[in-house]
Amino acid sequence: MRSSLVSRRVLGLAAAGVVGLSTLAMPGIALAGDEVAPAPSIIEPLPQLPLPPVDGTAPAESSPSSESSPSGTTSSDTTAPGGEVAAAAPAAPYLNGFPEGIDGGLRYNFVDQSVAPDLATSFEYTIDNGAHWAPLSDVQVKNNRTYGTVTGLTNGVEYTTKVRAVNASGASDPSNGVTAPAYKKVGPVTGVQVTRSLTGVTVTWADPTSPGTYGIASYGVSWGEDGAQSGGPECEVEPTVHTCTFALPTAGDYGISIIAFDTQFNGGERASVRSGAVSAPAPTAVPTKDDGDIQGPAGPISTLTAGTQVVLKGDGFLAGSVVRLTMFSTPVDLGSAVVASDGTFTATVTVPANLVNGTHHLVATGVDKDGNVRNLVITVTVSGGQATLAVTGFDAVPVAVGGGLVVLAGAGLVLGGRRRSTTV
Repeated sequence: MRSSLVSRRVLGLAAAGVVGLSTLAMPGIALAGDEVAPAPSIIEPLPQLPLPPVDGTAPAESSPSSESSPSGTTSSDTTAPGGEVAAAAPAAPYLNGFPEGIDGGLRYNFVDQSVAPDLATSFEYTIDNGAHWAPLSDVQVKNNRTYGTVTGLTNGVEYTTKVRAVNASGASDPSNGVTAPAYKKVGPVTGVQVTRSLTGVTVTWADPTSPGTYGIASYGVSWGEDGAQSGGPECEVEPTVHTCTFALPTAGDYGISIIAFDTQFNGGERASVRSGAVSAPAPTAVPTKDDGDIQGPAGPISTLTAGTQVVLKGDGFLAGSVVRLTMFSTPVDLGSAVVASDGTFTATVTVPANLVNGTHHLVATGVDKDGNVRNLVITVTVSGGQATLAVTGFDAVPVAVGGGLVVLAGAGLVLGGRRRSTTV
């Protein structure tokens, strides 16, 4: 592409020269009776044309190294001898309002508007309109905002603060000023308790141990997923109220935050807890009410091998709730699983290696969509564990024989056992 464009430009210039020759008397060419004179050159050297990029786009035009502001001063970098760019002082920051109070200070956030190569390397503040400047401490950058702390202030006193950016070439102009009092935040609430229900949660708390500079005016409660606030505030209550009940969108686990607000509407330290997912208490014995079967990877299961992993499945539970898995006779917690949106669960559990070989019960306990306890119970035979034979998961069974009662126990007798077909 480049060679083609260049060729066309050269041919065009050459053609223009030929046309010029045809319309002028051509010195140096003898006509009848004329004296031959030296022929001056009429073809000037070709100008140095910029070659287009390989992609065929037009070449970029050069621009001056600096641009003048309306006042006539230079507003960007200047070119030093030798063609090197000389750094200038950075641009002034923009200070946002509503600084965060700390005990004896304020933490500001601002927009660092400096750009390369004139980036700021540090920041300073003034609380006396530029008479004195001091370094901002604990400077951090988060989400395109720069944060810095002003210390040595008196709680309850208002200060007008400005900041400026600094680099090796000097300091920027001062930022805009923000006026706010230094203050100590209200501390976090104490004694937080959460009671989960099928559709929501009730939260209770006690007063903070530290009321802050201005004292407590109200409390706010909000919730979120994975710690991010996405709901609320669900409650805004007077300082004498210490409870809040509200709905949650699913039966799942959510983060809950409680904040005390002072009389100047400043938020205090956050107290965070988890709601917990809706669940039923783990049973302490094999449930007498059996609502269905636990399935294996390929259907019903009847045998397990101690020390191995197995995939367990079940259905009919409340979406977002938690199902607990327990092995009996002596209860062994096998873990839990979160119920999917279709009411099913899938869990990979490890069969305890120290189980006694023999018959056991495997139980999945949760709640159904109406909030009722739901149990899935199956009987399995465990092998590969301890060699001692024992009957586990069964109470002794009294049976009427000849007008009397005989207590039968042992691995050989299972009354009312469930039929199972698949071995895992």
